[in-house]
Amino acid sequence: MCKELLEVSLLMLPVQFALRLMNPFSIYSEIVPEWKKGQNRAKADTMYSYSMLSWKMPLLNFFKLNIDGTRATASGKIGAGGVIRNHAGTWIIGFQINLGVGEILTAEAWGLFYGLKLAVKLQISNLEVESDSAILVNFDTKF
Repeated sequence: MCKELLEVSLLMLPVQFALRLMNPFSIYSEIVPEWKKGQNRAKADTMYSYSMLSWKMPLLNFFKLNIDGTRATASGKIGAGGVIRNHAGTWIIGFQINLGVGEILTAEAWGLFYGLKLAVKLQISNLEVESDSAILVNFDTKF
């Protein structure tokens, strides 16, 4: 039943993005050149940036999915997690998953996949998604 809900929900997304969402590895493989270029630029100059971040509530009757991926530098182990909250900021449900060894962008893509899958399972249709992965967010908005 969850698979059917996911497929129905994906119909509401632009076709190209919905097809890629069914296989998070395709998201990673398509944007890895951009990611590598950014990594090379970052190595050329050591940069530090500090930003004050805060969580903003979604609109009335909306939910917000916040996702994040992580990677241990030494071992290369990756994981992802997320939380869904309602318009009042009340925690609805959260998840975390260990993903083996890989790249941070892979973890972010799987985090998005599992978060959306969970929202579909809960029949949440009014959903905002937030991620700190600029590459993943920009990839989303291209479609």
